Amino acid sequence: MPIFIFVGAKYCRYSRKMEAEMIKKEVGDFYNYHFVCMRMDPSKIIENFRLTNWGISQVPCVLFLDANKKIVQRCDGFLDESQLVRVGQKALISIEEENKQVPQPTPIQIFVKHITSNKLWTAFK
Repeated sequence: MPIFIFVGAKYCRYSRKMEAEMIKKEVGDFYNYHFVCMRMDPSKIIENFRLTNWGISQVPCVLFLDANKKIVQRCDGFLDESQLVRVGQKALISIEEENKQVPQPTPIQIFVKHITSNKLWTAFK
């Protein structure tokens, strides 16, 4: 299941304002249905380390991760109710498109398939 992360700090006015937007019924229902939701605070040491590795340098910020914890979409700055829903819908579309992509075989897989399909190879099995 995709993951939604809100990065906000208690000392930031826009983070508090954005949190108020997120608890509105339409936004809350949408995110709770489609995502595993979490909040991270950069003032906490361990969370700050993770956020720094992701390149987060400002709050508020929202991140969307796929099931493999790969960042699919990121949005910095304040978002109101309609923008939050729109950004979430775009992230879901990106995640679905990524999941639909058929993985291409690696060169070694192609080589093994070629060797095993050769009649000479099968004669020695």
